[in-house]
Amino acid sequence: MPRRTDRFMIALTAAALALAVVAGCSDKDEDDDSKSTGYAGALVSSKIFAENKVCQAQLHSIYTALRAWAATHDSYPASLKELSEIASVPAGCPRKPRPDYEYVSGQTTDMPGDNVLIYATGYVHEGKCNVLLLDGRIVGMTADEFAAALAKTKRSIAGG
Repeated sequence: MPRRTDRFMIALTAAALALAVVAGCSDKDEDDDSKSTGYAGALVSSKIFAENKVCQAQLHSIYTALRAWAATHDSYPASLKELSEIASVPAGCPRKPRPDYEYVSGQTTDMPGDNVLIYATGYVHEGKCNVLLLDGRIVGMTADEFAAALAKTKRSIAGG
């Protein structure tokens, strides 16, 4: 039986393909005799959109496991490897090339909510990486935005 994440990805891909067909149908002018490239473009856009949503869903599932860990241990685990001993932890984003998920350890539940908790190591989502913040929000950040957020997080961990 497929895992819940696999079923979600299949459903999300099917929905994205349905949107692609609808979007592709509306790309061609009725008066235009040239072939429309709307279908191919819509399919690519839908695939990118779906992969981004799957990445975000995976980050959310890791967040849920981290919160459960924190509730029973009064802290976050030292690493994602430690968390994976009790919960299924995806290795990384589904987008190719597959960026790994990196965990910023040393944080507590009472630290600022905008601290970076986990991030995808590549900027594969239209020039952005998905970042899970300590308060559970998942945001796409450019390289500059991410560098600033990570620096702020490291200062927070260091006590400054």
